Amino acid sequence: MAFRNIIWDFDGTLFDTYPEIAQAFIDVLKKDYSIEYDYKEAFSLAKTSITFCIESLADEFNIDREEFYEKYKERYFGELIFEGKPFENVEEVLKYVSARGGNFLITHRSFESLNEFLTRNGFKKYFIEIISSDSNFPLKPDPTSFNYIIDKYKLKKEETLGVGDRILDIEAARSACIKSCFFDAGGSKIEVATYNISKMTDLLRILKEADNLPGASFNRNG
Repeated sequence: MAFRNIIWDFDGTLFDTYPEIAQAFIDVLKKDYSIEYDYKEAFSLAKTSITFCIESLADEFNIDREEFYEKYKERYFGELIFEGKPFENVEEVLKYVSARGGNFLITHRSFESLNEFLTRNGFKKYFIEIISSDSNFPLKPDPTSFNYIIDKYKLKKEETLGVGDRILDIEAARSACIKSCFFDAGGSKIEVATYNISKMTDLLRILKEADNLPGASFNRNG
């Protein structure tokens, strides 16, 4: 059965944004609170979600959450130059899906910052609907946002694939009873994901294999 629809995650899946996010948190801790913090730890917290990172760091260092979030936004949006780029070959996949079905986006990021990336790179046109943190759906791994998309657009579950870079993306897809694809450029894998990929050309092969196109075989075990 062909995959005609993809429900995407954003940070770490479509765009390589975690390095900038982690650096913004480190900069704020050092500049405003005289706290040195490990980059890898900040990266790991940010990968769970920005909200999780804010809450975890604020609680660990007894910082006011609201104040910390405002300082983070000032640093991330006002002082850093956005260098987060789409992962290689992402647009090729988006075009392929758009020509035969639909791309949908569900992210914990706010729409304001999301719009900055999508507009600047000309990606907005590829998405039928975007659900951001402003949409007030329960956050992933809760599948409510996935089910909303599936029901609203009458998507066939067997033709819909959830793609993300975190276990919560995979859990949300599984709870919505659709197949899942875990993406990690470093080659990490999640056993419960239907597919594991380390580059977007792998995803394109999966889609073409599902279409029974010649020369498109993909090893699900990576």
